[in-house]
Amino acid sequence: PRILDELCGILQSRGVPNHSNKLELLLERIRGNDPNLTQLDLRGMGIGQEDNDAIMDALAGNAYLRKVDLSDNMIDDDGVSALSLALADNTSITHMCLAENRITSIGAEYLLCALDTNDTIVDVDLAGNSIDAGVMDELNHALKQRRTVDGY
Repeated sequence: PRILDELCGILQSRGVPNHSNKLELLLERIRGNDPNLTQLDLRGMGIGQEDNDAIMDALAGNAYLRKVDLSDNMIDDDGVSALSLALADNTSITHMCLAENRITSIGAEYLLCALDTNDTIVDVDLAGNSIDAGVMDELNHALKQRRTVDGY
């Protein structure tokens, strides 16, 4: 993270916005399957649909990321739909934090469908979103069964 912050500082001093730099540098590492990048923290970066699509495309082919934090952004059900498609191809991510976004029960249903094809996800944090209790119970039950089987 310190090296990334330094690179972003250099680029920012040249007049390029920090958010764009940090995200683009991380996307390059994700797409490049950097084995040293096992956790992705994009909390509170104001990620909307355009950034979301680029992130999800990169996640689909990554083999090293284990934990992804996209909390406190502007990710909505369409963003979760793209994430669900990415998770169909990804076999490394085990933990997703999507707390404090704009996700409804529809988005949570997309995640439930993603669990049908992805057997590596064992934890999804959706706190602070507008999701019906019944849908959350169903998702939590499915994840709890995985944690019991996988020993998490």
